[in-house]
Amino acid sequence: MNRHNKLLDRKILNERYDKILMWVLILLIVFGLVMIYSASVDGRIRKIDSEYYYIIRQGIFFFISIIFGLVNFATISMRKLQRLIPLIVFVSLFLLIFVLFVGTEVNGAKRWIRILGIFNIQPAELFKFVVILYLASYLHRKFEVLTEFKKIWFVGIVPAFGAALILVSGDLGSAVIVFVITLSMLFMAGLRLSWFLIIIVIGLIGAVFAILIAPYRIERIMTFLHPEADPLGAGFQTIQSFVANANGGIWGVGLGNGMARYGLPELHTDFIASFIVEELGVVALIILCFTYIWITIRAFSIGKKASDLDLFYSSFVAKGIGVWIGIQALLHIGINTGTLPTKGLTLPFVSYGGSSLLVGVLAISVLMRIDYENRRKTLGFDI
Repeated sequence: MNRHNKLLDRKILNERYDKILMWVLILLIVFGLVMIYSASVDGRIRKIDSEYYYIIRQGIFFFISIIFGLVNFATISMRKLQRLIPLIVFVSLFLLIFVLFVGTEVNGAKRWIRILGIFNIQPAELFKFVVILYLASYLHRKFEVLTEFKKIWFVGIVPAFGAALILVSGDLGSAVIVFVITLSMLFMAGLRLSWFLIIIVIGLIGAVFAILIAPYRIERIMTFLHPEADPLGAGFQTIQSFVANANGGIWGVGLGNGMARYGLPELHTDFIASFIVEELGVVALIILCFTYIWITIRAFSIGKKASDLDLFYSSFVAKGIGVWIGIQALLHIGINTGTLPTKGLTLPFVSYGGSSLLVGVLAISVLMRIDYENRRKTLGFDI
């Protein structure tokens, strides 16, 4: 067999895969491991008598994620991935329904499915990626849905159903991410501006309704506006994040010296950006912001190249991944800096969370696969 017909041509793989993207991903995860350990080495988030509890679990997921990512990159072409979309969507929606009945309830939300009594999986994290794959496949095959407003509702059935299930489970933040991804991909596919604005209005009405029917969400909005009104109750997290940010200043108090670990709940997940500011300063947060901006731009660049090569499905997927990572990082940092109400969103690749890490690494492996296939087609090889 001609070596250029192999699934992964060794020369192209060695010389032309995106080493920078791969190393940025690895460094982000390693940085996250360091911060998770620093946050959990002492204080109230430690649940058992081991300071290594969280870092060991996250390290295991890191190893599993890299293995899955490498296997996905090396064996699953974009053409094969597209054929698997119906099965992937079915499994993802099934898990979202399943978690409502057997999910582990934490802080009033059923978001996790317990596996073998050891690990939890969060179906909402998977669905964020699945909705990108689904929309890319649908829009790639049926551009005509964008020509009539009534046809747009067909493409939105799966995202809307999934977002509704996520909302019922108590995860407004992930539902917002799904809505933004859907809206962004429709816009990138050429949706008319007037229709785009109509969908935004409908989404805002839905968000207001979701807030009004859940008293705790109204409480979060009021806490966001006036955290000082209940400093030891509803406003505690917000105020503690402000304190952590203020303590850190420009350069931080130093790794391992932060005091937020003793007072800020969910420090290793939802509020890790505030902890980073406290220990390493605003400078570290700025570097993180530029890192996520670079990943987003790189994803759009890969998507643009795929579009130029008439690989439209790959183009939609790449751009969707860029939107997802960029908007989730933006929302997490906004929550941690007090510019947005708390929603319970992780910082991609940095926060503690096996499901978030695994799905994120798989998404980047798909992005690298798209880039690889772009390079092969540019050189005239089969993909």
